[in-house]
Amino acid sequence: MSVEDQKVNPWRCEGMADYPHPSRTTPHVINQHFDLKCAIPAPHARIDAAMYRKRWYGWEKVATGSADKRNTARLRAVTPWKCPQGQRDRFYGIGLFRVEGGGKTWSARVYNENETHIVCS
Repeated sequence: MSVEDQKVNPWRCEGMADYPHPSRTTPHVINQHFDLKCAIPAPHARIDAAMYRKRWYGWEKVATGSADKRNTARLRAVTPWKCPQGQRDRFYGIGLFRVEGGGKTWSARVYNENETHIVCS
């Protein structure tokens, strides 16, 4: 097996993070979704995610989410944060994606950020 072969997991899994956004189903909640999609079901998949909001002193962690499943081709973790109505913030989230099988672990971090403020509604 070449070094290049070792960089790609055999299930061809990819991690994705959408932009933080107001929930479409729950009032006063900001969500961010972290999705793992594999071409072939992976023996074990896990996502650990966190969402942060911009404060005057730096970034504050406001929500976490995780998902863990065996023999799956799809997995989603959500980081919901209950926000005060009308509050304006910038957010970013980061997810750690892991797939395991055959005694090996493949991992990647995926990040996404809003460049404008979101108003909690």
